[in-house]
Amino acid sequence: CEGRMSELERAWADREFSRLLEIGAIREVDRPPHRMHPWHLVPKKGPKLFRLVINMISTNKFLRYVSGRYEDIRDVLKLI
Repeated sequence: CEGRMSELERAWADREFSRLLEIGAIREVDRPPHRMHPWHLVPKKGPKLFRLVINMISTNKFLRYVSGRYEDIRDVLKLI
């Protein structure tokens, strides 16, 4: 993705990844496997300019699928 990015996109992505590191949403890994998930930016109206989209399909395949139907917010709150 980086090769096709404008300077504005690159600067925005750098700030966004720094912010995500700071809040603990992502972390740096210094030992294998340290492959980064594919990502790209989508233009967005408003002050944020872009939406960061990370393809997590390779990670998601290891998660357990839980089927369920939630009629309203009370059902969701019971699970929490």
